[in-house]
Amino acid sequence: MGFAHYSAESGRMEPHRHAEEVVVVLDCKDGWTRFGGFGERATEMGGPSALEEGMILHIPESEWHVFGYEEDGYVDIAFFYGQADIYSRKK
Repeated sequence: MGFAHYSAESGRMEPHRHAEEVVVVLDCKDGWTRFGGFGERATEMGGPSALEEGMILHIPESEWHVFGYEEDGYVDIAFFYGQADIYSRKK
């Protein structure tokens, strides 16, 4: 679990992918997300889709995603990883 703040002050986020994640939008102004695709590149992402305070997002394992904002906007989130050690587990 953690918290993140995205704004011009913190800089733009690059599309990325990782373990399964649940995101709660704590606050935002003109914030958005793009997500989708499981390939080697972030070329299949849709959107952007507007974010609103209180939204809960589920991001499956290895799905590309990114959060952003319009000029003077921001996004504050809490994030939760379902299984952060998924790549190091022994079967």
